[in-house]
Amino acid sequence: MSKHKEYVGIDVSAKELDVFYKNGDHKRFKNSLIGFASLIKSLPDKAHCIMEQTGPYHQPLAHHLFTKGVDVSVVNALTIKRFVQMRLSSFIGLSPTIRTSGTSIR
Repeated sequence: MSKHKEYVGIDVSAKELDVFYKNGDHKRFKNSLIGFASLIKSLPDKAHCIMEQTGPYHQPLAHHLFTKGVDVSVVNALTIKRFVQMRLSSFIGLSPTIRTSGTSIR
């Protein structure tokens, strides 16, 4: 059993949870109590689940994970966007506007 946390990213929508694991695996669960139970069974020991704040959709999952003793972080989407902008511009010398595939991140 590892002493280190394993971070798990969860993209929450109204009907589904897209779960991304450190080893590159991806699983999809229903955004329901049954889906939450299946998700918890799939988590590694010492999991720390991270999800964006998605209106009301993330709240039941975050609460359920917390009550089951799983570490949870809910992050504001703007914080993630600004972090990506900062990291990309500082590491590859780009301006704060980053263009990819015809779209821009501001």
